[in-house]
Amino acid sequence: MTRHLQSGLSLVEALIAIVILSIGLLGATKMQLNLHVASQVARERVEAMAYARNKIELLRDAGSCSAGTEGPTTPYQGSTAYTLTVTCSSSTLPVVTVAWTDSRGGSNNVVLQTNL
Repeated sequence: MTRHLQSGLSLVEALIAIVILSIGLLGATKMQLNLHVASQVARERVEAMAYARNKIELLRDAGSCSAGTEGPTTPYQGSTAYTLTVTCSSSTLPVVTVAWTDSRGGSNNVVLQTNL
């Protein structure tokens, strides 16, 4: 009958397994955090586009361009404050710019130009 000289895991093997598992969990946590930040930035961009489109529709209903600035305001349920600026190169050609500071502290803007 042969006896195995080693049975089970040694303490060093267990520690190495714990370190490898910890590194994997830290990587997964970092990835989750990056995905959360990216989704928040995307949400802010979608809200800014919707805010600009709504303003363009209001200008179309009015039939002419009227320059001005609105904000900073939070037109949606989020905590992001947007500043909307309308400039007119002619009475039927508005340029709508929505600017905001994102959750990371960077400044962003969306510019839409259309014919009325």
